[in-house]
Amino acid sequence: MKSYKNYIKKAIPILISLVLLFVVFRNIDFAQLIKALFSINLNVIIISIVLILMGLFFKFKRWKVLLLVLKKDIKGINIFSSMVIGVLGDHVLPAKAGEFIRSYLVGTKENISKASVFGTVIIERVMDIFSILVICGIALIFISVKQQLVLQAEIAGISILLIVAFSIFLFIKQKGFLTKIISRLLPSRYSNKIVQIFDLLSNGLRIIKDVRQFLIVFFWSLSMWFFIIGSFIPILYAFNYGGVNPPLYTIFVLLLFVTFGLSIPSSPGGIGIYEYASFLTLQICLPLNQMEFTNINAEVGAFAILLHFTQVVPELLLGFYFFMKEGLKWSFLSNMKRLEGKQGD
Repeated sequence: MKSYKNYIKKAIPILISLVLLFVVFRNIDFAQLIKALFSINLNVIIISIVLILMGLFFKFKRWKVLLLVLKKDIKGINIFSSMVIGVLGDHVLPAKAGEFIRSYLVGTKENISKASVFGTVIIERVMDIFSILVICGIALIFISVKQQLVLQAEIAGISILLIVAFSIFLFIKQKGFLTKIISRLLPSRYSNKIVQIFDLLSNGLRIIKDVRQFLIVFFWSLSMWFFIIGSFIPILYAFNYGGVNPPLYTIFVLLLFVTFGLSIPSSPGGIGIYEYASFLTLQICLPLNQMEFTNINAEVGAFAILLHFTQVVPELLLGFYFFMKEGLKWSFLSNMKRLEGKQGD
């Protein structure tokens, strides 16, 4: 029975990805799709990849600032190597397992507490929320949004992020009170897990010692996300969509859809998520009658494929290079139960 449940658990993400891919590509002429893909100038792909790699560099700078609090003489190469191997793990394993992998790797190499290292990862997730909130909030203020549906989608996304941000603030102020409520309301097997998450978040937030350090980490976080958003632009405007250029706010809608989409269980590498997020974004942001044309659908499909390629493949290749350089075995990535159990070491 347990084996049967495990198969179902593994099958659900794959099923989600297949359904999303079907929705995106069901009305596309594949001959036109291939033609659209081969019409792209190689320089567009190169520019997008360079911007993604710059985003990885700023991700490294952010994590380094946080880890230097735990150990002053920590080696940059150990940080970067662990980080990109963790990114590889995120792409090929479920439940963001790469976060545990990079915490384990850098903790082992530098002989520091893996739980403390994982605390820095928690801070990164908090910073990601605040960064996307700030970027999309500013975009909503300064960029004219004419379509009501787009405006509603942006406001809904920002509202969700605000709720998360407020929840984090409430947690900081009332951790003990919230822990008691959860322990009383939920069965112990659930409440204990939530309390463990609370402890990890609490330990992570303690790493930020002062306002100056917070601002430095936030600066690197904003820089990282600006380059990630920038990597959308060359691919987005590489197609003409029947002579209609998508408005600039398209990239911010896409950012929200991709961010929320990647929180949904799916096959490795976000298969289906990037494609559907791209399809849904252009369906909302382009004029309604544009999506009725087959060649437009082919260009939308080509955009979705190229966006996915430029976002994921460079990170996979870089992660795989350092994975091989470290002499790691594939079983190291797959055995996440053992790694999770050692986070408290």
